[in-house]
Amino acid sequence: MAPIVARSEWEPENDAMSQRLYTKLAMTVQAQTGIQLGEQKMDLIRARIAKRMRTLRILDLQQYCRHLAKDDSGTEMVHLLDAVSTNVTSFFREADHYDVLARMANQWAADGRRRLRIWSAGCSSGEEPYTMGMVLHEHVDLSALNDVRILATDLSTAMLEKARRAVYPEQRIRGLPRFLLARYFQRNQNRDKPLFRVKEPLRRMVTFRRLNFMDMMEAPPPFKGPFDVIFCRNVMIYFDVPTRQRLIDCYTDLLKPGGLFCTGRAESLTGLEHKLKIVEPSAYVK
Repeated sequence: MAPIVARSEWEPENDAMSQRLYTKLAMTVQAQTGIQLGEQKMDLIRARIAKRMRTLRILDLQQYCRHLAKDDSGTEMVHLLDAVSTNVTSFFREADHYDVLARMANQWAADGRRRLRIWSAGCSSGEEPYTMGMVLHEHVDLSALNDVRILATDLSTAMLEKARRAVYPEQRIRGLPRFLLARYFQRNQNRDKPLFRVKEPLRRMVTFRRLNFMDMMEAPPPFKGPFDVIFCRNVMIYFDVPTRQRLIDCYTDLLKPGGLFCTGRAESLTGLEHKLKIVEPSAYVK
């Protein structure tokens, strides 16, 4: 007997119903997360949800929408949000920000600060917070800054699980200098499929937690500030202007005076009210 699979096109088969169902799901995602899924992303989101439908042995999108509505536990909503989340990251992505981080951390250490709290908001599969840890180990006197913690949060439970495992295939660490690989990664013995795991001292610096930014805007966040550094890069591009404003308000409330805030190079704070001063492209100080 052939396995039941999700069909390659939305059901029912007419385009008008397909569009209405997609719009319904997009509105649900935006209400839950603030993320906007425009019509231009319809084919991409369709392919991602189809994978989830195959797992559930659901035939069409209308049936999936009913399944989502009936799930009072919230479990299926988590799976849906995992499916539609965009997770593009790499080690040392937009590397200039790490130079600013090292420079400011050294200045804080010289000023006598001993405690450093960093937040990687939208950490995806963990490359960003682990890069932060490598930069601090390599370029900052951690005998002076001897109480350093990195909080890393993301919406996607699937990405957080990858981040906690801290195991990366060869293509993900390609480009890292050999000395960083030797100091911070342990390679497996499989020559055909080499994997690299972040070593324990670096993993200990980072704590991973799931966070929906919409929840943070409705109630106090489930962690204590203030933070010395907040990276929220290539996240706000998925939100409308009112949501971005609310996020900036939350970030600046949680950031220490003089603290560092970094956005993605493709993002802009133009049109938003804030208490931040630009110091480098897409890097700000409160």
